[in-house]
Amino acid sequence: MRHAGTLGFCLALALGVSACGGDDDADNGNPTTATGFRVTIASPDQLAAGPSRFIFALDDAQGAPVTNARAHLRFFFIDPKADNRPTIKNAVDATPVSLERSYEVTLEDGGTRVLGPGDIGIYANDIAFDQPGDWRVEITGDAGTGNLGIIEVPFVVTQDKPGLQPGSPALPSTEEIDAALSSGRAVVVTFGNEDRCLSSVCGALVETARELEAEYGAGAEFLFFGLEAAPEWVAADWGVGEDAAVFFIDGSGTVRARVQTVAAYADLETHIAALVAD
Repeated sequence: MRHAGTLGFCLALALGVSACGGDDDADNGNPTTATGFRVTIASPDQLAAGPSRFIFALDDAQGAPVTNARAHLRFFFIDPKADNRPTIKNAVDATPVSLERSYEVTLEDGGTRVLGPGDIGIYANDIAFDQPGDWRVEITGDAGTGNLGIIEVPFVVTQDKPGLQPGSPALPSTEEIDAALSSGRAVVVTFGNEDRCLSSVCGALVETARELEAEYGAGAEFLFFGLEAAPEWVAADWGVGEDAAVFFIDGSGTVRARVQTVAAYADLETHIAALVAD
């Protein structure tokens, strides 16, 4: 996933098939259609039975983000009890993530990319998975510059999501976090590297959280932790992997929301507004 502010160790992306007669991309294992479009699923470890946020990046044959796609998603469960027959479970039009302003980020290869303003080639939808196991998403539609063909991407849905989830008590993993949780105020904890991508999807989540701090810092505690050399507690306590994450915690220390990988400012503002209004 492309993301500006992500962790320095890798989560396995459950990708790696070709579709429509295309060849596997030898560099990153992402599925490529005959017309050259590539898909990368973000934060695959956060796909679990029940409601999940399905996020993916769409790139063209040159690796540039496709920002104008009209993509349709169909989700199939691969049933091991029926000779691995795919059964369609959900269908939805992909929703693009749009940023209000532009950000320049440094990529893994040392190059730079400007994200936004507007669509950034990342799409996100809320999907309910009715059971854990092997799944597949089929992506079709038009990208403006050409037909997407049929892109089929396998992924795994787990029984539970790792790390802190909404409803969980936040963990006082450091003295700084402990002090914030003890304040009785709303707390926003962000994990990610500013202006730098460590994973294959960038969404400028840390920069957007900084903007949130500038607006709401007087009413909440804001903490930021880098992920390029993340200590073990980041993954063990909070379940944050390679992609950035923001946790919204109420005055009693309960996680009220977790935002993964990428979000528009308005999406983050909805969560902090609910906290400071309590």
